[in-house]
Order: sequence, then structure tokens, then C-alpha cells
Amino acid sequence: MTITLDNEYFAVSDDSLLGHCGEKNSRAVYFTGLDNFTADRYSIIFTYPDGASYESRIENEILFPDSAVMRMPGRVMAQVIACNVNGDEYEVIKKSNVMMLEIKPSLDDKASPFPSVKDSLRLLDELETCEERLTEVSESIAQVQEELYSDQRELSRTQASLLTQFGSCVAQMNTSIEAAREYAQAAALNAQQAYYNKSSIGMQKRNLLKIDTCDTEKMGVAMTVNADGSVTFNGETGDFFPEFILTSPERYDAKKHIPNGRYILCSNGDETASAVVTGYVENEDGTHTERAYAFIDDGQDKAFTMDSEFPYNFASIMLRPHTVYNNKTIHVMLKYEGIEDSSYEPYKPSLQEQIDELRDKLTTPYNEIQTNAITDEVREEEI
Repeated sequence: MTITLDNEYFAVSDDSLLGHCGEKNSRAVYFTGLDNFTADRYSIIFTYPDGASYESRIENEILFPDSAVMRMPGRVMAQVIACNVNGDEYEVIKKSNVMMLEIKPSLDDKASPFPSVKDSLRLLDELETCEERLTEVSESIAQVQEELYSDQRELSRTQASLLTQFGSCVAQMNTSIEAAREYAQAAALNAQQAYYNKSSIGMQKRNLLKIDTCDTEKMGVAMTVNADGSVTFNGETGDFFPEFILTSPERYDAKKHIPNGRYILCSNGDETASAVVTGYVENEDGTHTERAYAFIDDGQDKAFTMDSEFPYNFASIMLRPHTVYNNKTIHVMLKYEGIEDSSYEPYKPSLQEQIDELRDKLTTPYNEIQTNAITDEVREEEI
């Protein structure tokens, strides 16, 4: 890609593709016309769909975007800036126009990606900060963890003794540190494979649809969510099309919605109901405007593009009128475009979701009443 700036500092890119999510130093962005406005340094600012902004410095009229730049797929705004440096501070003296570039998603299939060394070390830093807030007993835990590989049996006895004193608080810290060490070890031993997985189609999990619904009964039909993520219907429909919401994301929370990108909606050949992905936007008068991005009524997979026109979305199943459903199970699945295998796979949480859940556990406040209750139930482990 080449970005050219004229005498008025108007920037034009010869290509809209910045790269694919997770790439690291694999593409080069060349700049011409930077010196049309003389400055001490030149940078480019990227703003992502989730609102985050990052600055990357341009060296010798070239930029190699790393994994921090290729952090997420979608439309990315970019702006070239010229700065004068004064000590540890710098002043922006010229800005180009804002360009719209694109980071395309990268796909895997059969294996979850290994955590990056950076993410693992960041998680270890957070755990070390939590350790500093604990009492002398938490320092004893850290010391026992250092001796983990030399005497696992002694560690078990020490953990049981500490649990009788500090209950669930100590157990959470112990589990978190163990998980972080395993992540760091896996990342260090498999760094090259982790880089490959981020940009390789065929290594990504298939099912991205996490069912999170409170719809259980509508118009005489009951819906049951099964352990494997499929749904089962029982009852008889009347004159209308009852719609059961499968995902009910919180508004204004980007993590709860399907992000922009190319997807395929699958119902595994089922023609007795319609699977739907709907985008919506709130109007100033409180009403909603909706658009069906994908609609399956013939059992065939449907490819679609999720864009920014409708920032909020949900998935649902619409049943046919005047139809009897007797333990009818439907397997709805959402996958990235490019994954050829459409066979049903239960939803599995991503690595980031597991890390977020671990972080939530670490931030749970210490409760002395709960600890005492747990302490009463703890028995010395037989060694």
C-alpha cells in the first residue's frame, strides 16, 4: 500500500486493504509527500470500530503494521500527522484528511489460538499487583507456587492448610496464578504456531453463536436450550409466526453484538423453521428500525456482511404457523466466511472470554463471612 500526500497535505491511498487481523510486520505501508510539510517526526493515527485509537510512528517514509495495529477486523479510520518534538512532548502542526481503510478478519477452524506472550505477561502483571494487596499468607502462596514443580505433594498440603484460614479468596488466587503460568509456558513454547494460527483459515472454531435468551414460551410453543447449544421446540403454532430470540445483547456494549465482518448463518438443512440475524438502530422518537441481514427459510446456508449501518443486532428462530412441533431440535450455527465445514459444533468460549472471566474472579472482593463458612467445610487432604 502507498499513501500519497500532496502540497495541501491531502492523503490518498492506492488500496483500502490495510491487512488481516493478527498480522505482524507482514505488510508495508509506503508514504510519499511527507516532507511537503517539514516536521521533526511523522505518525499515523488509527481509530477502530470499538472507539479505541492508537498512534504508530512512520520511520524513513515506511510503516510495518504490527499485531497491535491489526488488533480487530472492520473499517478503520486513518490520519497522517506531522509533529514538532520539544523534549518529552510533541506538538501536532499538520494533519491530513481522514482515510477509510479496512482490516479483514482472519479465520481458524480446528484449534483455538495460543495466547500471545504479551497477553500472558500482561495477565501475570495483573496477578502480581493483586498479590501485593494480600496479607502475609498470600506471600506464602507465592512462595509455594515457586516451589510447585519440585514438590507438588507439599503444595497440596499447604493449600489445604491455607484454605482453612482464608477460604475462597486464597483458592481463587491459587487457581489464577496456576492458569497464568500455563498460558505463559504455552505461549513461549508455541509462539511460531500461534502466529500461524492467527492468519490461517481452517484453524478457527466453527460456531460463534452463543445462545443467551430469556424466551422460553410463546404462542403455545415452549423452547428448551440444550447443553450442546441446540434448541428443542414442543407445541402447536396458530395463525402467526412466533419468534424466539436466541441472543439478547445489552445495548451500547460492542462485546455483546456480532462485530462487522463476513459470516455464514447455518441451520443444518432444517426447513421447519427460519433462522434470522437482524440488525437494528434506535431512532430519536424511541422506535427501532430493523433489517434482516440473513434469513433462512429453505434450510440452505446464507452468507452475509455485518456492517455499521445497524450497530446493534440479534439472532432468532421464527416458527411456521399451523405446525405441530414434537421434540423438534434445531441446530443453528454462525461461522466465519471461508470455513467450509458446516457440520454442527457446540459454542466454545474464546481465549479472551476465558481471560475476562478469570479477571472477574480476581476482582471479586474478599468476604470474611463466606470464607468462614467455607473454612468450616474444609477437611485436611490425605497425602
